[in-house]
Amino acid sequence: MYGGQSTYIPLKVNQAGVIPIIFASSLLYIPVLLSNVVPWLSLRNWVQHNLLNPTDGWYIVFYGLFIVLFTFFYVHVTFDPTSRRTRSASRVATSRLQTGGAD
Repeated sequence: MYGGQSTYIPLKVNQAGVIPIIFASSLLYIPVLLSNVVPWLSLRNWVQHNLLNPTDGWYIVFYGLFIVLFTFFYVHVTFDPTSRRTRSASRVATSRLQTGGAD
């Protein structure tokens, strides 16, 4: 930092926020719904023992995998680095214009 200038990088640490967590928990609930509709006893038992218990290994693996995949997908869809560059360049260019006095 020279002459009192500061630097600013306009990126969030977590671009996706909590949206991947919401999507992952919603997607993890679909097998629970299917096990209540489908009359297969083996599917119902597996879902009840593995996907309804948040401390079970399968639940943790699926939940973590879904969060990582949804975070990647959400950031890939919403974040466009070329538009960031264009917006920051146009902001700098427009800040130098002076208003009024078109004599």
